[in-house]
Amino acid sequence: MPFLSPGTRITVGAHGTLTVIAYIGGGGQGEVYRVTVNPGNRVMALKWYTNEFILRNKAFRRNLEDLCRRPSPSPAFLWPEAVTARVGHRYGYIMPLSDELPDLGQYFCPDVFPDAYFRSWEARINAALAICSALSKLHLAGMSYQDINDGSFLIHPVTGHVRICDNDNIVPHGVSTGMQGKVRYSAAEVIAGRAPDQASDCMSLAIVLYRIFAVDHPFEGRNTLGRNLASMSAEDEAHLFGSDAVFCHDSRDDSNRPDRRHQPNSLFFWPHFTDTLRAAFAEALSRDAITLPKRRYTASMWQRILRRERAALITCHGGGDSHDFLSADTLPPRCPYCGVALHGELWLRFFSGGAYRLTDGKALYLQFDSEPAGRCRRIGGNRSTDVFVLSNISSDTWTVTSPGGGRSSVPPGGQCRLMPDDTIDFGRVRARVSQSE
Repeated sequence: MPFLSPGTRITVGAHGTLTVIAYIGGGGQGEVYRVTVNPGNRVMALKWYTNEFILRNKAFRRNLEDLCRRPSPSPAFLWPEAVTARVGHRYGYIMPLSDELPDLGQYFCPDVFPDAYFRSWEARINAALAICSALSKLHLAGMSYQDINDGSFLIHPVTGHVRICDNDNIVPHGVSTGMQGKVRYSAAEVIAGRAPDQASDCMSLAIVLYRIFAVDHPFEGRNTLGRNLASMSAEDEAHLFGSDAVFCHDSRDDSNRPDRRHQPNSLFFWPHFTDTLRAAFAEALSRDAITLPKRRYTASMWQRILRRERAALITCHGGGDSHDFLSADTLPPRCPYCGVALHGELWLRFFSGGAYRLTDGKALYLQFDSEPAGRCRRIGGNRSTDVFVLSNISSDTWTVTSPGGGRSSVPPGGQCRLMPDDTIDFGRVRARVSQSE
């Protein structure tokens, strides 16, 4: 039964007074409520602690109060805004209220949560990029998250937009409040007793990213067969997910390969990864990365990889529907789902470096943006005479310059025909249209 009942009023310092509206849910640390805060009648979320370790932890509360005084490193964080007064020995904090989105853990249980599945590879990549962007900004601000896990991220299944919750565990780098994360998302040294830090965040990030793309846990395979994962002993868990962890696709150790019955997703998705993505996970989840914190992929390193994957993503209309897939290693690329070979594509070659593939129906993202700036369409029914157009769905006016010097403007809502060797000035970046990468 929830601790707070609707109508309960609690003081929130200079913010005024909150009134409980409804119970949202609970977890190991406490309960979450929808509240209104007056003056201002702001609808917010309240996290109310019930965990006795937290309630007795003075360092945790001091750090939480410090977080409330800091600006949020990224809009993705549901950042703590104010700590409440105590009711008895209990207290909580208020934060922005998120849209009702499934958390990442629900994406691993489609039988229980049928709406929690990524609708496209684009959504997966967007979610991964958003998480990496927020974590990179957090680390640059001198802090570490310390408890990255499957419940940390609320994700839109269509767009991949992310909101990050449970930010009360964030601390300045090198500081510890005694909190530990979930074992199966923790770095080996944290499981062994060391305090979490930015390096352990990076191992947790690699695990989360793998699960976004492959669903199954990267350290589950033959080594975990025959074990009840729900009631595994702390000692076994520490070995299998910490000191003795083996990536299920480790390039040098095949002892923990996925089992067809228990880890079917790892087997299904791995061949659909590009060589680049497979190599990145093989290194980021290798024994060296597990045992040597300095060998881990940082959030910014993942951003560069994922940006290239999104740029090379292919949209396909084979089989009577529209779907996308990661860039195949064959030429011409052939869709792994419907078997149709790609016909017709153009590339944008950016003057600042990098290239972006444009296929029929594909969205154009500029740099690390989370919102698309344009969408490509192929018009016509004859492959030899088809033309590509790019619709401007941004708020900026583009300028298109032909090789002969002719110029035209493409306002928001407008479109331009894509012609090889034309230059498009998107406002922040410029690119040349090309028939090849």
